[in-house]
Amino acid sequence: MKLMNHQASSYCLFFGWLLIGLTDRADAAVPVIEMETDPITSLHCAKHPDDEWRASGAITSATSISMNSVSMYQAAFDPTSKSGSLKKYRVMFDRVDDAIKIVPVAEWDAADILTGKITGVAKPAPNARHIYTSTLAANQSLLTIPFLWNDLSQLQRASLNASPVTGIDDQLGEKRLDYIRGGRQYELGNAAGIFPLRNRILGAIVHSAPVFVGAPSARTQGDGYSAFYDANKERRPVIYVGASDGMLHAFDALGGEELFAYIPQALFRNLNNLTKQGGVYRPFVDGEIAVSDARVRNEWKTILASGMGGGAQGVFAIDVTTPDQFEKGLGVLWEFTDADDADMGNVFGAPLIAKFKVKLVKGAPEYREFVVIAGGSNSYRDDGAGKFNLQAPGTLFLLALDKAKSEPWKIGSNYFKFSIPISDKTLANGLTAPALVLADDGAVSYIYSGDLQGNLWRFDFTGSAPWPNAHSGASKQPLFFAMDERGNRQAITQKVQVVYASHGGYMVLFGTGKFMEAADLNSKHFIKQSFYGIFDALDGKTVLRSQLAARKLSQIDSGTSALEISGSDINDGLPTKNDKGWYFDFLESDKTGERSISSAVVRDGNLFFNTLIPNVDPCQKLRGRSYVLNALTGLPAYANLSAYLTSISVLRTPTVMAIVPDQSPRDATGKRQVKKKLEVLDPAADKSGEKARLPKPISETTTTTGRLSWREIVNWVELRTSAVKK
Repeated sequence: MKLMNHQASSYCLFFGWLLIGLTDRADAAVPVIEMETDPITSLHCAKHPDDEWRASGAITSATSISMNSVSMYQAAFDPTSKSGSLKKYRVMFDRVDDAIKIVPVAEWDAADILTGKITGVAKPAPNARHIYTSTLAANQSLLTIPFLWNDLSQLQRASLNASPVTGIDDQLGEKRLDYIRGGRQYELGNAAGIFPLRNRILGAIVHSAPVFVGAPSARTQGDGYSAFYDANKERRPVIYVGASDGMLHAFDALGGEELFAYIPQALFRNLNNLTKQGGVYRPFVDGEIAVSDARVRNEWKTILASGMGGGAQGVFAIDVTTPDQFEKGLGVLWEFTDADDADMGNVFGAPLIAKFKVKLVKGAPEYREFVVIAGGSNSYRDDGAGKFNLQAPGTLFLLALDKAKSEPWKIGSNYFKFSIPISDKTLANGLTAPALVLADDGAVSYIYSGDLQGNLWRFDFTGSAPWPNAHSGASKQPLFFAMDERGNRQAITQKVQVVYASHGGYMVLFGTGKFMEAADLNSKHFIKQSFYGIFDALDGKTVLRSQLAARKLSQIDSGTSALEISGSDINDGLPTKNDKGWYFDFLESDKTGERSISSAVVRDGNLFFNTLIPNVDPCQKLRGRSYVLNALTGLPAYANLSAYLTSISVLRTPTVMAIVPDQSPRDATGKRQVKKKLEVLDPAADKSGEKARLPKPISETTTTTGRLSWREIVNWVELRTSAVKK
């Protein structure tokens, strides 16, 4: 089987702007996550007005570096102006210092280009931007249309005509559309100014991490894929990211110009808020993004799927095969919201696009491609008749990519739903982003996901649709309950990572903690948080904390903030009493508030992850620790140093770069030795000089590549003759 783990994925990085409250209905005791205020994005430090930009996510154009440089794309937001930034930096390997260096001056900022700050001319001009949305046709087909006044439906025009203050029709809809497209004539300060003044057109990028997409993968196989690859192998690379201006943006990864933008139909009712004076930060296209090649109605396409985060309860899928000619593709495939299924909530974690075996026909398997998405949070929030479920289940959805545009959503036909029970109605609930395990045929075998109440679940898809026993059979018991030593539930808000265990089964890796509400900054609410490695023997048994080998963190010495980890060895997968995995508690986390909210990365057996140590003072930098461990044992990967304190990159998944500076010559058999070093990129530290002061551990390994063995084919003439005859 193969494991699928996507580095850029991380669930629900809310930056503290969500408040927990209770619904008004007396029969619903489950706390609802109310998206009304944003304490983190609204607070700014008056002492340092020039240091307001906050990094929100980064991605590189490659995962390894040697002689050639690599590009890094850094997203950020300004909590004062609610504007965003997407900068391109050059990453190089310095042979003299034997280290990765990031050129401190950005090559470009897509926000500056879109606004025209550099040349004085916006590129593309507001009236020339390729911005699209969708609407329902008379036959209920979802049509992709330009975001232009004359192309909108009457309902969409009415939404833009509604005053964001009173809700009354004020006939300013066409001017609002011009403003949302980036027009400046109706901004305050101009003769016709009526809408808020902006210093940049690009909205804040807070929770949506940028995704780099180049040519299709040459390793993918399938009927017709080679023709698809040949047709698209030279396409331009693109950076996709969502922003609070209501759009999913596609930027040229080379030059930084916007190629197109998409506004989900489900967000239309809130677009008028972008023109509200003095409005607080409001999320729109705020979820994580997934992009993958998949078969859609027997045709290979590159598909992008994204949750809408706090903007709406739902997810959308669009065709991005030719991003510079978006209008010539399939456009939007579909949107799926709580209006289609009441158990759909606010989705922040990244979807996955994967193949499932749906049935056997005369012994041969048939497959179907789906977007896999966790239902997220707030599905039980009363937001309209038929759009919520007071039973508050955690839900996993499979949404078919081949659904016809005129076909309504029908459970058991073009989508499947798997619900898990709620454990505690006094706590907020919701399933986190999924992680997949693939069989040898590339179809999904298992899906792992955690929830906000600390449960770790495994879904079994080794059978055929409708997979009646997918969610742990009839018992519906989780694989593991994350609780501290006092029995407090530890929320899982990140996508778990899954690796092969040494003796069969899988090791599931994740940390605990949440950063969703104002109370999470209150030290009175701090509890012990932990990181776990849970061994799944696929036997259906629940793993207990008492069956895990404990690890202990301690300071290396009193003069440093670096930590080392210690504990007994384990043999994961062997039938011994206490070898069901490992765990450790973050050092004094019930006092410091340290927690793990972003997903880990596993490279070459090494586990990399960041933690957050919250600080309520907006003038202080965010702090946390970066950890490096052996993924299977939870012990040091290569040295005693296992964690170091840092003030940056704590809210996102680590960006791990492999340094491959030299390759030895091949020997007589065709083998050669490749030395490789793993290092975590820390953009802010590299640019500020902080990196030199960090006791950063670096992994170094030697790998054998090339021809690994020879095999004599004694009948090669016969085989060749047979092949020629065919």
